Amino acid sequence: MLGLSNQTEGQTVALSKWASKPIWRNRPFVCIFASHCVSLLGNAFHSIALNLWVLQSTGSAKLMSVVLIATLIVQMLFGTLAGTIADRVDRRVLMYLSDISRFLLVAGMALSMLIPGTSFYVILLLTVLTSTAGLFYSPAFQASLVHLVAREQIQQASGAMVIADNVIRISGFALGGIAVAVYGGVFALSLDAVSYLVSALLLFAGGAFPSKPSGTQQQATTFKEDFFFGLSFIWKEPMVRAALLLLPLLFMFFLSALMLTQVMAVQVWLASPFIFGLIEACIPLGYVLGSGFIMIAGNRLKHRGIWILLSVVMLGPVYVLLSQTGSGGGRYRLF
Repeated sequence: MLGLSNQTEGQTVALSKWASKPIWRNRPFVCIFASHCVSLLGNAFHSIALNLWVLQSTGSAKLMSVVLIATLIVQMLFGTLAGTIADRVDRRVLMYLSDISRFLLVAGMALSMLIPGTSFYVILLLTVLTSTAGLFYSPAFQASLVHLVAREQIQQASGAMVIADNVIRISGFALGGIAVAVYGGVFALSLDAVSYLVSALLLFAGGAFPSKPSGTQQQATTFKEDFFFGLSFIWKEPMVRAALLLLPLLFMFFLSALMLTQVMAVQVWLASPFIFGLIEACIPLGYVLGSGFIMIAGNRLKHRGIWILLSVVMLGPVYVLLSQTGSGGGRYRLF
């Protein structure tokens, strides 16, 4: 215990030297920031390659929905569990394990796609395992952010993360479409696997930082108590409870429409992988535009519930218009 305490104190002293510097001269933060960005870019390549492989190899919208539903179920079942574990173990080690696990799983997926006649369910199993491993990275990464910079720099660091996330999601889908178009889906998945390995190396390069709760925090409650406290908090808070009940319903319809759009892109619009990537990039681009509108409006934006309702209702006519488009034989020509 004394050795662990001395090690933690040494890490805190070493980190305080970096936390006193601007965030872009803070080596631990820059390395963790780069690690996150690299793995996020790989995720975009993965999404394009996997969706196209399922659609082109099976031509089945049903199997496409199976992939989406399986990943959603994993997130719902293990999301709270992952957060609880991240609060009780060394978060840096947890991020390492997540990156290495995803590197091995995605590399296995790329190799499986090279084998003729690979079963869809093999790819589905690897996808579910990859999604499960990824659940443990995000809470550990978010909880570690406050330890990497000074208190007054947290807002600046969070803003940099949000901007980078949106830029990478928009550009990543387009770049992923180019990679699939030029080199194929296996190459894009291989890049995703390499991105997780690079992410782990960047974590190592960032050096040690205090990423494990103190001994008093660990002994205060048991794992079971922490887990059920999280569930009770969700149920007691009206806003959180409403989001938990309504968001799955909203996502069910949204993802169904998204899946059908992807199927139409490949089978009706005959979109190339690059165009498919651009279509995928429109989703985070819409998030950026909507977020920009909210930021500009600020407190002047009244009756936000009505705005949310109107935005959801307006999706209907947009999807009706999309359903009437075609690559040449439809009512409207998209390409």
